[in-house]
Amino acid sequence: MSESVEKRGWSERPLFIVIVYLTVSAVWIGSSDTIVYMLVEDPALRTSISIVKGMVFIILSALLIYYLVARGFRSLEASKRSLSENERKIRAIFENAPHGMIEKDPSGVIVRLNVKAEEMLGAGHGELLGTRYVLPQATSTGAGERTIRLERKDGTVRWLRVITTVIRESSGSLQNLEMLSDVTGEVLSSERLRQRAEEMEALYDISRGIIESEMKIDSLDTMCRMAVERIGARSAWIYVLGEEGMRCLSCRGPRPQVTVRKVGDETRWLFGEKEVTAKRWEGDGTAIRVEMNGMDHIIAPMFEAGQVFGVMGFGHEDREWFTDERLATIQPFVNLSILAIQKVKMVDALKRYTNTLEEMVEDRTFELSAITHQLEEEVERTNAAQELLYREMEKLTVTLHSIGEGVVVIDPDGTVQMANRTAEEMVRHGSHGITGENLVDRLPLRDPKSDQLLGRYWSQDGTNGGTGGKAVLLDGVRKDLYYNSSPIRDQDGRTVGHVVVFRDITSEVQLQEAEERTQRLEAIGHLAGDLAHSFNNALTSILGNIEMLGMDMAEDDPRRTWLREGQEAAVRVMGLTNQLLTFSKGGQPIKKDIEPIALLDQAMRQFSQESRVRVELQADQELWMVEVDELQMSQALYRLLSYMASIGDQDRMKVDVRKVQSDLGGPGHIMYRVVRPLSNKGLPVPSWRGGQSENQGLDVTIAKSIVERHGGRIDFITTMDSSICEVMLPAYHPLDMNVARTAGPVKEGVRVLIMDDDPDVLEILHELLTRLGHKVEDSRDGLDAMSRFMQAYALGAPFDVLIMDLNVPGGMGGKEAVQRLNEKFDDVCAIVSSGYSNDPVMARHQEFGFVGVLPKPYTMKQLSDAVQKAYAAKCARPKKRNA
Repeated sequence: MSESVEKRGWSERPLFIVIVYLTVSAVWIGSSDTIVYMLVEDPALRTSISIVKGMVFIILSALLIYYLVARGFRSLEASKRSLSENERKIRAIFENAPHGMIEKDPSGVIVRLNVKAEEMLGAGHGELLGTRYVLPQATSTGAGERTIRLERKDGTVRWLRVITTVIRESSGSLQNLEMLSDVTGEVLSSERLRQRAEEMEALYDISRGIIESEMKIDSLDTMCRMAVERIGARSAWIYVLGEEGMRCLSCRGPRPQVTVRKVGDETRWLFGEKEVTAKRWEGDGTAIRVEMNGMDHIIAPMFEAGQVFGVMGFGHEDREWFTDERLATIQPFVNLSILAIQKVKMVDALKRYTNTLEEMVEDRTFELSAITHQLEEEVERTNAAQELLYREMEKLTVTLHSIGEGVVVIDPDGTVQMANRTAEEMVRHGSHGITGENLVDRLPLRDPKSDQLLGRYWSQDGTNGGTGGKAVLLDGVRKDLYYNSSPIRDQDGRTVGHVVVFRDITSEVQLQEAEERTQRLEAIGHLAGDLAHSFNNALTSILGNIEMLGMDMAEDDPRRTWLREGQEAAVRVMGLTNQLLTFSKGGQPIKKDIEPIALLDQAMRQFSQESRVRVELQADQELWMVEVDELQMSQALYRLLSYMASIGDQDRMKVDVRKVQSDLGGPGHIMYRVVRPLSNKGLPVPSWRGGQSENQGLDVTIAKSIVERHGGRIDFITTMDSSICEVMLPAYHPLDMNVARTAGPVKEGVRVLIMDDDPDVLEILHELLTRLGHKVEDSRDGLDAMSRFMQAYALGAPFDVLIMDLNVPGGMGGKEAVQRLNEKFDDVCAIVSSGYSNDPVMARHQEFGFVGVLPKPYTMKQLSDAVQKAYAAKCARPKKRNA
C-alpha cells in the first residue's frame, strides 16, 4: 500500500505542479504585459520591465524544475531502499518458514528451496539446487493440493501435503512455488484410528458371538483368525494346560514351540529359550515379549481362579508393530478368549451331564437329599437374602420338575405345599395340581403284604425313612410305589415339614413276580418230566404185557375184549403223560408227517367220549400233509374242542379243515376252523390273535404251547352270533417230505442189541422182539452195550440194530454210547428210546447219530416198524471200511 502511495506522489503531484505552473505562467504572461502597457508609457522602461519579468519567469521555472528533479531522485532512492528491505524480509520468511518451500523455473529446475524442504525431502544442503527433482505422484508443472508418500534415502517414510502455486513473472514466464507440510503424524494417527476402529469392531463381533452363540472349540479359530486379519498380526495362538498336558486349541500362522514342565511344586512355561514361572505370572499378570520362529511375540497369561491355565500369543516380524494402542487391544482378545474357553467348558460340562444323565438315575435319591438339605439352608436365611432365595427356589423347581421321581413337600399335618409334575401325574390329578390338599387323601398307600392302609406313612419321628406300598389311583389302576421321606427342620431343630419322594416300581414288582412264576413253572416242568418218564416206562411194560397176552389167546376168546379196553385205557394215560411233558422246559415235538383228517379223528374220538356236543365236519379235497408230533397235536386239538364246547349252551359246533395257499402259490398252512354258535346265554370270547387272554383256561394254555412249538398259531375271533377258533399249521406236499415213507418187506432174524436201565422194560422188549423173530441181546447201560457191540463186531457177527435208552441214572446213557460208537464204526444203526419224549435228542435224533426214534410207551407194531426202518436205512448205506 505504501508503494502505491509513493507511486501516486511521484506521478500525480508533479503533474499538478506543472499544470498550476502553466496556468500561472499563462495568466502572468497575458496579464503582465497589459498591466505594464497600462502603467508605463515609456517604451524603454517597458522593455526593461519586460526583461526583468522574463528573467523572473526563467528563475521561477528553473526553481520549479530543480524542485521536481530533486524530489524524483529522493523518491527513487527511497524505493530502492524499500525494495531491498522487502527482498530481505521475503528471503528471511522463505528460509525460516515452518513449511518446506521449493521454487522452480518454467522448465522444472529448482532455483530455490529452504532448509525445511531439504529436511523433509531428506537431501543435503544445496543438493537439489539446479536439479529437476520431481515429487512422487506429482507432475513437474501444475497447481493444486495433494498428499504424497515419500520414502527418503535413509529408508524412512514421510507423508507430505504439497500445495503448488503458479507465479507469473513480469516477463510473462511461469514460476512454480511448492509449499510442503509434514503430515506424517496426522496420517499415522488417522491410520491408527482406523485400525483401532477395526480392532474395536472385531472385539465387538467376537463378544457378540460369545454372548449370543453356543461356543465350540472351533470358535477359537475365529478368534485367532480375526487377530490375524483384523488387527494385522502375523500369527495368533492359544495353548491351555489340561489333565493330559499342554494342548494347542487354535493357531493361525506359524505354530511356536510351547512346553510346560514341573520342577517340584512349581510350574514352568518354556517359550523357545524363554522360561517363565507360573508364580511370576500369578504375581503381576503382565504379558512378556519373546522372540520365536524369527518373529517377536507378545504372550499374555490366561487366569482361572487365580491360577494360570493357558496362554495366548501374538507374533509379528516388526518390533515396532507392538505399539501401546495395539497392546491395549491384545488384552481384550485375551479376556474374550478366557470367556470363550470358560463358555466352551461350561457347554462341554452341560453336554457331559446330559450324556451321563441316564447313568445318574440310581443316584437321584442322594441328589434329592442334597437338594432337600439345600432347601433347609435356604429357609434359615434372613430376609436380606430373599432375592438369592428366590433364584435358588427357581433352580430347585426346575430340578424337581425334570427328575423322574414324584417329589412332594408337606407340612407337619400332611398338607401338600409343593409337588412336581411327576407326583401330580402319579395321582392322575387335574391341571390345578394337588397343592393345599392332604397327601393321605390324594395318595393313600396300603401295606404290600397285609393290604392295610398305612395312614401317615412318612417318618413321624423326624428321621429319614423309606419303604414300599401299594396305591389305587383315581382311574382304578393299582400301582406299586417306593417312597422315601426326609424331615425339614428350622434353625431350632424343629420339624416343620417333610419331603416325600415316590418312585413307581410297578414294572420291577411285575418282573419279580413273573420271574417267581417262571421259576415255579420250571420246577413243575421238571417234576412233570420225571412223572411222565416213570409213567411211560410203566406204560411200556403194561402195553407190552397186554399184547403178549393177546398173542397167546384165540381170536374168539372173550377176554380179548378186556385186553383191548385195557390197551385203550393205557393209550389215554399216554395222552395225560404227554400233557405233563408239555410243561417240561426245553421239550421239542417228535414230528412225523400225517394227514390232517387222521389227526383230527384222534382228537374227535376222545372228545366224543366226554362231550354231548355234536361236531359237524367239513374238509377240502386233497389236503396237504402236516409234520407234527401226533400225540401232542391230537391232544392240542382235543383241548381246543373241549374249550369251545364249554363256552356256549348249544349242542352243536362246526369244524372246517381248509387249505390256505402261500403267497408263492404252493402249500402254505392247514387251518382248523372251529365255529361255536352263541345264544343270549352264551359266554363270548374276547378277540385276540396270538396273545394272552384273561378268559382262556388251562386247555387253551396247553393247546397254545403245543401249536407254537410246531411253528403254528391260534387265533380267537368273536362275532355277534358265534365264537371262532382258528388253528394254523405249516403244511407240506407229500413229495416235499424229507423222510421216505416207503418201507421194504418185513425182515426177520435181525440181530438187535437192546439197552435199558428198567428191568421190566428190558424184559418185555426182549420178549416182543423175540416174538417178532429177531435175535436179541440185552444190556443195562451204555458201557455194557458198547462192550457187547465191539465183541460181536470182533467175532464177525455185528448187531444190525441197536435200541438204546436215552438216560441211565448213575451210568452212561444211549446218547454218549452211540456217539462213541459212531466215532469208531461207520455202520452203527441205532434207535433212541426214552420216556422223556420231549428231549431234544428225541426231536432231532439224526443230529446225535441215531437213525430212528421210538418214544415210550409204544405198541408192538410201532416197535416192529422202527426196527424195519432202521434196518432198511442200514442196508441203504454205502459200505465203508471201519477203523
